[in-house]
Amino acid sequence: MNFRNSLINLGDKSAASFAFVAKLAMCLIVIGITLDATGRYLFSSPILGMQAIVEGMLQPIVVFFAIALAARHDGHMRVDIIRLEKWPLLMRLREAIFSLLIVVFWLLCGWQAGLRAYDAYVEGQWPVGQIETPAVIAYSIVALGCFMAALCHLIPRRPSQDGGE
Repeated sequence: MNFRNSLINLGDKSAASFAFVAKLAMCLIVIGITLDATGRYLFSSPILGMQAIVEGMLQPIVVFFAIALAARHDGHMRVDIIRLEKWPLLMRLREAIFSLLIVVFWLLCGWQAGLRAYDAYVEGQWPVGQIETPAVIAYSIVALGCFMAALCHLIPRRPSQDGGE
């Protein structure tokens, strides 16, 4: 197995791992909200901090960890305004430019989230009193998901996923 195949397998497995964590987080959201609502309406006693955990940690995991799998399957929304089938060189150039822009976008988002996570850590933004999700964890989740999305856009895909290239 050559280096390119190893890299493709690494990208596929990493994206699948992140997607599994996102699926698990989605299941935890459903279970947690169901238990919280049941406790609230049947026993007048909601689960303390469930809303904060869902909003501050589980929802960002669902959104930002699933991005890597979308990148591996080229699942983002695309609108072609100018059709370039007659000019394959221009079509490849356009694909390269937009791939680069997507990677830069996710790297910048991840960088900003990483800076905010670091600032929250330095400033000691940990919960006090009522259960809350620390800003450090929430921003770290976003940063990790964004960096993984950028990496999955950089790692080559299998030819069948890439339109036969």
